Amino acid sequence: MTELQQVLKDALMQEDCGWNMGSFGAIAEFHHVYGDPAPQEHAGLMQVTPRGGVRIDNLEGVRPIAYETLSPKPHRWTQAVSLCLPHDAAAMNQRGALTALGPDEDALRDEDRGALLFDMGLGQYQADFCIRTADPELLETEIPAEDAVEPDTREGRAGWRNGIRQWRVLHGPNRLTEAYAERFDRGTEQTDPENPGH
Repeated sequence: MTELQQVLKDALMQEDCGWNMGSFGAIAEFHHVYGDPAPQEHAGLMQVTPRGGVRIDNLEGVRPIAYETLSPKPHRWTQAVSLCLPHDAAAMNQRGALTALGPDEDALRDEDRGALLFDMGLGQYQADFCIRTADPELLETEIPAEDAVEPDTREGRAGWRNGIRQWRVLHGPNRLTEAYAERFDRGTEQTDPENPGH
């Protein structure tokens, strides 16, 4: 195990250590909140709770950059590490339409594998923002008639954003972040304040 792998594995076992991944205007976060079980040992670089999880699959080409964010409020003073990749190595699929991807066999929890995964079509360079659901109501009423819904129509994607019992799944070039969304407020996309995901 490399030094970076060991540092990350140790951090995944710390309840006060948070993780985030995303792009400009969109992000997924994972951290422990009150009532979550204590961090558990997993094979590889992974941590998961009933509210979400994170897994780092590959550190090839990763350059860690440590930094601090300063604040006059002590509880907002942050020490962090960014896991950076060269521009070409960071590219993802950049889909521009709501796209059905089939069963999510790569989900963090065994019980979530087989639920259907959909790319939201945000077209971000370094991250694929997805929704996973097994909710029969949502699949029956909102599933697009075609494999993809163009962003200009909006209807398919808006319906999925405002659905219930969704997992938000964010795929990056070397990381997977999941966060459970029990219900979103229509028009605001705000979640339960205890949800660590958005």
